[in-house]
Amino acid sequence: MKSLLRSYFLSLAFLLIVPLPTSAAQNDSSEQPAPTVLRAFAPEPVEFLGFIQKGVLVFEFTVTEAGDVSNLKLVSSTNSALDDGAMRTIKQWKFNPAIKHGKRISCRVTQTLKID
Repeated sequence: MKSLLRSYFLSLAFLLIVPLPTSAAQNDSSEQPAPTVLRAFAPEPVEFLGFIQKGVLVFEFTVTEAGDVSNLKLVSSTNSALDDGAMRTIKQWKFNPAIKHGKRISCRVTQTLKID
């Protein structure tokens, strides 16, 4: 069971370390068109009838000028048992905010979270 949980966290940690894709090329050092992940935590594993739950969840949220998550919304989920824990976890994530004309700006983000 411990090895299963360890592999779960390793695969999930890999997904969380990958920065969000940028939608436009950076032409200027004062531009960062999309926020990048600064600190992300993996949701706690959910077990039901002795099996670790798997699923794909899609979230939309705003990354504020301070890099915090706000206005979190679950768009879709293949396993509702994962929804609450994933939402609690994403609210704790921290980002480097998007930058436009040298100023931090809030930005709406869509993030897919695959738990397997």
